[in-house]
Amino acid sequence: MLKKHIHFYQSCLLLVLLLLASQAWSATFNVSDVAGFQSALTTAQSNSENDTIIVADGIYDVSGGTLTFFSDDFEDYSITIEGSITGATIIDGGNAVRGLDVETVALNASVILRNLIIRNSSAGNGGGLHIATFGADIIIENCKFDSNIASFNGGGLYVFTNDGNISINRITARSNESGFNGGGIYIMSNGDIGDISITNSQFSNNTLNPGNSGGGLWLSSSNLATVVSVIGNSFTGNQAIAMNAIAGGVYVETMNDVNTIFTNNSVHGNTAQDGGGAYFYGNLMTIANNTISGNRALDDGGGIVFELQGGTNTLVNNIVWGNTSAAMGTDIRVRDGPGHALTYHHNIYSDMHISGGGTVTDEGNNSNVDPGFVNSSGPNPALWDVHLTANSPAIDAGANTAIPDGINFDRDGQTRIVDGNADNTATVDIGSDEYQPPPPVDENDDTPSTGGGGGGGCSLQQKSMFDPVLYFLLIIAGLYRFSRQSRWSQK
Repeated sequence: MLKKHIHFYQSCLLLVLLLLASQAWSATFNVSDVAGFQSALTTAQSNSENDTIIVADGIYDVSGGTLTFFSDDFEDYSITIEGSITGATIIDGGNAVRGLDVETVALNASVILRNLIIRNSSAGNGGGLHIATFGADIIIENCKFDSNIASFNGGGLYVFTNDGNISINRITARSNESGFNGGGIYIMSNGDIGDISITNSQFSNNTLNPGNSGGGLWLSSSNLATVVSVIGNSFTGNQAIAMNAIAGGVYVETMNDVNTIFTNNSVHGNTAQDGGGAYFYGNLMTIANNTISGNRALDDGGGIVFELQGGTNTLVNNIVWGNTSAAMGTDIRVRDGPGHALTYHHNIYSDMHISGGGTVTDEGNNSNVDPGFVNSSGPNPALWDVHLTANSPAIDAGANTAIPDGINFDRDGQTRIVDGNADNTATVDIGSDEYQPPPPVDENDDTPSTGGGGGGGCSLQQKSMFDPVLYFLLIIAGLYRFSRQSRWSQK
């Protein structure tokens, strides 16, 4: 019996050690001033550990020198830099230097940044933040880039990787400026593998000066067999107005059969020479359920320009309306060549101009009709409200089968698809907004209101207190007690 007890406790100890091992080989730094911040970054460059740097609330004036992380050649470990969830962790370059520079040659690690504000910074590439990796994944979440300047690419943020994945979610790029590409953000991936996703982010009032392309966002991928996803973002008030500058809001360039999904985006109030709202260069592009309105081109393509490079491209369920251009394609300009193909259907637009020797096919259900926005009459289109009114012809007028896989919500995070016109058939709306009809009123219901929707009422939230080691020990204790009871019951 004693031998069985020994084996039992040995097994328990082994499992506990395995759990603890998962938490080993990592270091956590808590910093609250610039010197401590840089010291933690320097240590993390070569300590052979997965490092997390937690940065306290405060303004970190780095005008005396950029914060830097340059990993050693053999440092194949992750680095996480995390500010406060209150949104008060600010890196300020004093309009003199770049805020933060992160570079690593790691192949299997990650670079993760969360909850940071980087402002008033200046550099050549990546005025606010510069990230370059060889194979490490890059994750940027809930960060803001405000009033930064790059003399070349990426006013607020510059991201480059060969083979890593890039994920950018819930970021804000506002009032940044670059001299060439990507007034707000510049992203490039040119290795063999690596997906890119840009989701739920806002790009506003960024500028190219003098500039080349992508007032708000410039994105390029030439990786093989990868996916580029630009989903649920807004691009408003961005500019690329120098001679020959293109893509006021967003520029997307993909080659080598990269699958591109551009959906649920709102692009309005942007300006460029070509492609006032957006400019798409590549193949295998799916442009679905976007609202592109109130943009201006000083030359071609007030709303969007397609420059096809092969493959089959699709334009479906979009509102491209109320844009202006001085030349060809008030809303849509298509430039194609032999072997290139574009199909389009279930769109609302007023004008499309096509040139080249490719195949452009109208598959029907396109219309030239006012989409019925809440407000599209103000002098500044960047301030328009492009949600749908109850009588909009875009409601339940799209193609359900054309929605990209995994898209279950609209630009605002509301359910897509719903029955918006009360005909007992749920059909997707055209555009980035899915109209949500008001719930039916039950005149016999005397239940007092509890503050529905997104506000009002009160709620009780429980914080998670889960500790895997403690939980495991409690289970072992329970099993041991059960085994003792079982032995007594057999006596």
